[in-house]
Amino acid sequence: MNGSYSAFPSGMAGVALLLLRISTGLVLAVGCETVISLSAASRYALYSLAAVIVVGVLARPAAIIAAVIIALAADTTSDTPCLALGFHALVAIALAMMGAGAYSIDARWFGRRVIHLGD
Repeated sequence: MNGSYSAFPSGMAGVALLLLRISTGLVLAVGCETVISLSAASRYALYSLAAVIVVGVLARPAAIIAAVIIALAADTTSDTPCLALGFHALVAIALAMMGAGAYSIDARWFGRRVIHLGD
């Protein structure tokens, strides 16, 4: 089933996934932090998750966690920010479905490899 698409797309698709990761990280770091009152430890965890998503380390599980956090933040806000955060939760879900792309640490860790078998 892997014949029609790349696991870590590069080119314009890779740049688009990089922009999605940056957008999701910024929403976590700026949007959710301003909406929800957080303790220092929670703020540190939120910023760490945003950094993990932006650099693309285990991007799929991190994006799922981000989608849940953004949806919870949307649940605690008024109408207009709730709608905007809801859309950003959909972006995080799309990122979880697509993966990190070629311009990520995941691509370096889990990318294509050539296996040479001995004689």
